[in-house]
Amino acid sequence: MGSIMKYGFPSMNEISLNETFNFVTSFDRRNSAIQWMCERVDVSSYTNAIGRDFRDLAVRHRSRSVPPCGILYQQSEAARVFFMSNIKPFLSRGFNATIWERLLHYVHSMTEKYGIIFVYTGSIYLPREMNNNWYLEFQPEDNTIVAIPTHFFKIIIIDPKEVNGTPYAEAYVMPNTTLNDDTDLHTLLCDVRDIENATGLKFFEGLDRNFVNTQVDAPIARDNSLSQLSDTPL
Repeated sequence: MGSIMKYGFPSMNEISLNETFNFVTSFDRRNSAIQWMCERVDVSSYTNAIGRDFRDLAVRHRSRSVPPCGILYQQSEAARVFFMSNIKPFLSRGFNATIWERLLHYVHSMTEKYGIIFVYTGSIYLPREMNNNWYLEFQPEDNTIVAIPTHFFKIIIIDPKEVNGTPYAEAYVMPNTTLNDDTDLHTLLCDVRDIENATGLKFFEGLDRNFVNTQVDAPIARDNSLSQLSDTPL
């Protein structure tokens, strides 16, 4: 587990290790969902069958076809597990599976470029305002009531090739609402601290925060701040 959790545990709730596919999960009983997932990704993490399953789901839930990258794209077992358990039940809300697949394809391309990367994936539950009241939304699922995520996040960490280099991290937040298929992934960049404030998780625990380069372009981070996204009416 140590090789997977090199950059720390965001929380310690119900930790599980999948030794076969090298990923760790934390389960949130309150929301009946995976709170976060961490995987150590390399090229061997991908299989054709998993990529095909995701592509079929994306086509079925979008009026337009998946971009060409989806035809050959392969995703990791950890990505498939998170998609099936935390995203698939809520596709009817308009979640754009095509863009999510593009983000996974980006993860794959970073793996091919750098060899090994670490990826945290999780759900965010923000209260929404309606008629001067704030509330979370729930729906029945498999004989239980589960909270509906308002956003999903993915934090990508790249180890430096230099011995004394600084690790590099990018954080993406995708709303669980309708987005245009041609949305630029860079517009989904978000400050890691915004994700921490929205989820109560703590990333890079035990490490000097300056040890990990998590800075993004200020205007982009501001435009995609979770504090602003939570004010979006339903």
